[in-house]
Amino acid sequence: MAGRFAKFAAATKHMVAHRTLAKFDEGGHLDSDQPENTEYNDAVAQFLRYETAVKNLLAHTKAFKTTTADAFNKVAQGVESLVKLTEEDGGDLALGATRLRSIVARIQASLTRKLVPDLDAVMIEELLSQQAAFKDVKAKIAKRLQAVADANHYTAKVDKLKQAEVTNPEKATDEEKMARNEEKAKEAVRKLEEDTAALMDSFTFYNDQRTALMQERCAWLRTLMQVFFTEAAQASRAAAEELL
Repeated sequence: MAGRFAKFAAATKHMVAHRTLAKFDEGGHLDSDQPENTEYNDAVAQFLRYETAVKNLLAHTKAFKTTTADAFNKVAQGVESLVKLTEEDGGDLALGATRLRSIVARIQASLTRKLVPDLDAVMIEELLSQQAAFKDVKAKIAKRLQAVADANHYTAKVDKLKQAEVTNPEKATDEEKMARNEEKAKEAVRKLEEDTAALMDSFTFYNDQRTALMQERCAWLRTLMQVFFTEAAQASRAAAEELL
């Protein structure tokens, strides 16, 4: 819906400026009779899917970090309540509660020493950086619509002038006016091609980023989780050995 509104806004702006409404196709071609620019469309669609995936991954990573830290904080609070309950009885009950507190404390230490800082410094920072860069690309996508409108307008105007010469030779457009509009059309088409090429380069770059995220960062995240849960298991074993 937002994309259609952006196209409509760009076209309406051009209609006011030039008293004509540029015709858009999905690929931004100059003539609706030309084949659709599926390569550009597909690249935009893939980029927007990646943007959504990054947005969701960032939200889930932040939620995981916060929820995990909060969960172990609550576990620690619950364990402290157990410790207080067993203080009066002493013996094995008190010792078991104390060891449980030690396990939770070690897991919390692993959280604050490794898991949370690494998520912040690597995963979350990288995703935030990409999100910020996405805004620039989306602004260029919207700006390109104006280039489509300009190319449409001036190309159509030149075609109209040439057609008028054919149908009414005695009222032929003067050469200066024709040359001026042909130059504007040429420049508008050049600008559209330039904007499209730049965007295609950006889409290629972010497709590479998508691949890197799936391969490198997923492997990194898997290792980070393994280290955290290994340390949690080691904390549990160490506490159990102390009970022997």
